[in-house]
Amino acid sequence: MIELNQNTGVFPLSINRLRSDIYYGMSLARIGPGLVIARDANGNPICSFDDNEWSFPAYALLGKDNPNFYFSGHEGMTEQDSKNLETCKRLFLVKMFAPVGKTGEPLRLATMHSIKYTLHEIWKYASEKQCTIQDIFADYDLMLDMVKRLGPIKTKNIKSLASTLSQLDSEEITFTISGPVMAVIKKENKRTSYETDQHPVIPSRILWDHYCQYKAHLKDFIENQEGIENLVHKAAKNPVYGRSKNYHVRTRERFKKLSQVERVAHLQYPVDFKHAIEEHKLTHLCKKYEWDRLASVASFIGTVQYCAKNLVHMFTLMRDHEVRELTPGCVQPTKGWKNEAIYLVGMTTKLFSKAKEVNFITVSEVLEPINVLTSIHDMIVPYVPLGSDTSPLLLSLSALPFSNGKSTTRMSTSSHKHKLKPVLIQEDDIVELETIDPLRDWRSDRKFQVGKPWNITSHQFRRSIAVFAGQTGLITLPSMKRLLVHLTRAMAMYYMQGCGANNYMLRLIDPELAKELYSARQDADAAMYLREVLNSVEVLQGFHGRRAQAVRVPLWRESSPEQTAAQVKRGLDVFIPTVVGGCTHRGPCDKRAHANFTLCDGCAGGVISEKKVDETIELIKWDIAEMKPGSIEYEAELKNLEDFENLKKRVTK
Repeated sequence: MIELNQNTGVFPLSINRLRSDIYYGMSLARIGPGLVIARDANGNPICSFDDNEWSFPAYALLGKDNPNFYFSGHEGMTEQDSKNLETCKRLFLVKMFAPVGKTGEPLRLATMHSIKYTLHEIWKYASEKQCTIQDIFADYDLMLDMVKRLGPIKTKNIKSLASTLSQLDSEEITFTISGPVMAVIKKENKRTSYETDQHPVIPSRILWDHYCQYKAHLKDFIENQEGIENLVHKAAKNPVYGRSKNYHVRTRERFKKLSQVERVAHLQYPVDFKHAIEEHKLTHLCKKYEWDRLASVASFIGTVQYCAKNLVHMFTLMRDHEVRELTPGCVQPTKGWKNEAIYLVGMTTKLFSKAKEVNFITVSEVLEPINVLTSIHDMIVPYVPLGSDTSPLLLSLSALPFSNGKSTTRMSTSSHKHKLKPVLIQEDDIVELETIDPLRDWRSDRKFQVGKPWNITSHQFRRSIAVFAGQTGLITLPSMKRLLVHLTRAMAMYYMQGCGANNYMLRLIDPELAKELYSARQDADAAMYLREVLNSVEVLQGFHGRRAQAVRVPLWRESSPEQTAAQVKRGLDVFIPTVVGGCTHRGPCDKRAHANFTLCDGCAGGVISEKKVDETIELIKWDIAEMKPGSIEYEAELKNLEDFENLKKRVTK
């Protein structure tokens, strides 16, 4: 086991600890009483297998990772319950450290928390049935009854656990799973997997309503920022400012900190909450959000944080942990289209099994929420306890002396999402969901009933924007792949499932804006067709590319380039840029839709540019150089490279 050290950062494993401590690649037969789980910076054990409270500080890759796990049953446990609890602890360590993963590293802490909750459900079921956990994994009827009670996530975890156990030597783990039991686990997981495989796309009306809510909160904060900041600082420094006259009775310790002059002044001329609000010209905001005490102000600031965070998700497609790891000064301008592009410098663990700094490309609209988050961060920092980490951009409001929140360093979103007015699902929203994903039974799902509020999660923004981008064609598939930082094109296509839903988002929300975007794209397509095909100095390949250059007019019409451009603008003719050149096919395509551009040279509408093929090959090679040899993404990109090199050979014969 590798452990953190305050001075050097890492403790190397000693020979003795190879016999006493847990680590990835060890013999799993050693798991049991006496096994050291973790040590402190001085090398002293802090927890072992025998304890019911474990900590894995060395495996916390990000600040949000919770390294603590608690294994506890209930009072009055039977001897069998205690043995089952020991089995759960053993299975937990087997799952975390079994050398059957793809990364060659222990599983992430977030994954293990989910596994731990599932093991607790298995323990409760075994206690109810008065059997051992081994009995459940050996008995078809017991396993079937148990998984039918559990939700899809826990069923998926049981399948993952069973799969790991089935790959290990039974003598090493003292555990066996019968074939029928494995079959029922796989069957039930398949039955419930569709519910959890994808986060739902947010219906356009609901997405727009939430967007407007977020912007409205930011607008109110920005317009009243000076007054809010002055109120916060004054109330934080003076424990009786903004309080009732009798506040000192409930907070004697704080009142004792005041000088005698301040005590007399407060008792004679108390500045209660109402007068404090009036003093800082926040009366309108107070009435709008129904503030009744200083803690309400802190709650409002936290809600603004939550709104700004969600806007960052919308503008960047960053994951939850990636936004949470942003730090002040994360904005980095960069040269891009019209020199307006910017990067957000952050951290991610996706693909790398460790924290790695990455640049997320975005647009200038993200500056408003980032600036708001920076202002709130600077407002909180003076009151964060000494020794606490103040580097995250999203700090907790609990640091403010008048906040009622739990004492934590990092912002929590669980309490603030419910402070916004819920957006209720309507019939049109269900129809839109059915259009985007017709195979899913939306109407029988209890989470998506008309009249119920839509439950927003940060990852929904990611997939919703991906579907919108795929449907409009504004972002190409290779670009989407990089933006989503996914393993393969197949995963990017999976995220963009439903991209053929023509009524998605802007067309319903803002028809004028949708029309403007569509018109702009038509102009761009027409100009690109003239530049890249009709007036290209490069010798083009592909059926359409060769014929178009031979006659310098489109095949389907004897017309001038200007007339051709007009037809493209009107949508009567088509030109779609691709990674190998372009496409003039007007109907549905079963090749482009699945990112199989290597077959475009055999299509009547295909335009192949050797230059673009070479650029794509170089881009894939660059990708491969950044990947870990032998990994899934590495092998997938090697296959992509082979396909494009074969395409180049065909068109250059």
